[in-house]
Amino acid sequence: MANARRLNREIYRDKVYGCWTGKAAGGTLGAPYEWSTEMNTVSFYPPEIRGANLPNDDLDLQLVWLAAVERHGALNVQERILAEYWSEMITGPWNEYGVCRNNIRMGLLPPLSGSCGNDVWKWSNGAWIRSEIWACLFPGSPDQAARAAYADACCDHCGEGIYAEIFTAALESAAFAENDLEKLIETGLSLIPADSRIAAAVRLATACHGNGDTLAVARKKILESTADLGWFQAPGNIAFGILGVLYGNGDFGKTVSCAVNCGDDADCSGGFAGALMGILLGKSRIPKEWTDPVGDGIRTCSIENTGRKCVKRVPQTLTELTDRVVACAEAAALREPGLVQFTDEESFLEEPEELLERKRMYFAHFLASKRPYELTFDRSWGTVSFEFENGPYIESGRPLVIRVRMTLLYSELELLSVRPKLPEGWSASSPEVLLTTHIHTDYAELVIVPGEIPEAVTGLPVEVRRNGRILPEIVVLPLVRSGSVAHTRWTAEMLLKSRGQI
Repeated sequence: MANARRLNREIYRDKVYGCWTGKAAGGTLGAPYEWSTEMNTVSFYPPEIRGANLPNDDLDLQLVWLAAVERHGALNVQERILAEYWSEMITGPWNEYGVCRNNIRMGLLPPLSGSCGNDVWKWSNGAWIRSEIWACLFPGSPDQAARAAYADACCDHCGEGIYAEIFTAALESAAFAENDLEKLIETGLSLIPADSRIAAAVRLATACHGNGDTLAVARKKILESTADLGWFQAPGNIAFGILGVLYGNGDFGKTVSCAVNCGDDADCSGGFAGALMGILLGKSRIPKEWTDPVGDGIRTCSIENTGRKCVKRVPQTLTELTDRVVACAEAAALREPGLVQFTDEESFLEEPEELLERKRMYFAHFLASKRPYELTFDRSWGTVSFEFENGPYIESGRPLVIRVRMTLLYSELELLSVRPKLPEGWSASSPEVLLTTHIHTDYAELVIVPGEIPEAVTGLPVEVRRNGRILPEIVVLPLVRSGSVAHTRWTAEMLLKSRGQI
């Protein structure tokens, strides 16, 4: 049955354009204050901002995701596709971006690319700052935006870093259908674990505002509550963005200024606050004093900006970006009647509470099924997954525990044989493990004991054979020798030098 919910095309496009314009404005305002550890007092752009917004990786990566969506369709994009586009088009080497790129090169595909060798940056800001594209592609459908946000965030984050993007994508998607900030925040919170650090930081921000604390006092409380995480981490910076939206009281300039004045990753919190206000207001209602200085052009700093054989050139203007995102969203809505549909008539976006609760329940089940150290291989008949107990790290003589799972698309009865092809001198707990729908646990355990490990990365072939099939299918597990791969932790000075800012 077709979805009765509908969104007026003109209003929708104005909100998408407002989102990108607000993102550019907030990011430009905050860029000079990135890494600031003291409270700022900014209220407008510096004099040198004259008709051109500053390049920002917060927007750059979303241009790459747009390329993936245009090629595959918004409903088909998943983490492996995004990883391939990351490898081909994203050049920024900083922090989790560099970790992700190195991991993909080694065969550690998502979610391993976000969970392995990433202890410093796994909860940082790289994911939630690029959530707007999913909200714009799935307006008024927070659960669908959240699923896409998971696929995005697990490329270079895990845990709280993923919850952060789920929260912002859901909140921003809901903003196409709802203006009440309290309801929007609760929508975002409803799709992440209630005991997460993201949820705690956001609830503290709303409590500070509700108690009548000044912005400075609220900022101090956020800093104290997240001090154990250090700087440049998602819980504190998302809370700063929420403070900006709450203390801005509907005023665009005040909103982005309040977010930026909290400091830390100021272009991220300012960009988020600006994008959300842009969705709520629409481009037509953002004051020209804030839009004229940043203009309509797009300048990039962290992606490959040349066309690929199967990829359009990245958008050159916010107008072009808007039109291409709108076209992708309309195509997705035509394919999936359950999404909000677009109309030239009046919008109607109400949704029964029981349906909303069912969607939240389904998403909670989806999120609970995701494991940071599990690599899943899609097959025509279903999936086979390999979960590494503590990551895919190996040492000679030290057992590596792998849990093997399967899901079925067609048959209710299946026997699956999984047989690793071990290098000479390696051993396993069994030559093969068997999976069947009749076992009482949801996985079979395989223990491998490596012998000599000559390479930093070992590709372990595994035969997967279905009952009744003569030939096996081969999957390859990436195993990394412990201590053989190191990632650079970027300092503020290194970051600014790499961007040519000092």
